[in-house]
Amino acid sequence: MKLINYEEHPADNRYYVFRFYDEDIANEFAELLASRNVTFERDSEGVEQDITVYFGIHKDHFKDALWCNNMIHAKYRRPFIPSAVGRWVLLLFVALMIALAFIGFFKAQG
Repeated sequence: MKLINYEEHPADNRYYVFRFYDEDIANEFAELLASRNVTFERDSEGVEQDITVYFGIHKDHFKDALWCNNMIHAKYRRPFIPSAVGRWVLLLFVALMIALAFIGFFKAQG
């Protein structure tokens, strides 16, 4: 399972390959790269429903490309706990556990 969407180029270790599975997100990534003057090569494979877009970026531009990649993923990421009720339940549960820990600590002190 890949947790990141980039890796070293399999044939040329001077390049990194970033991959996206959504054409619109890939287009925004390309715009961000262009705005930061990062040169890249773009390629895609697959059909419209199942497309993969690849960007080849030289290692000299890796930091800028990684920044662009992080900004794109930050824009389109889903919340860790999507339900507002679920977030509040988790927050209250953690607060209750901390309160119980303090109560146990002070009772043990005598």
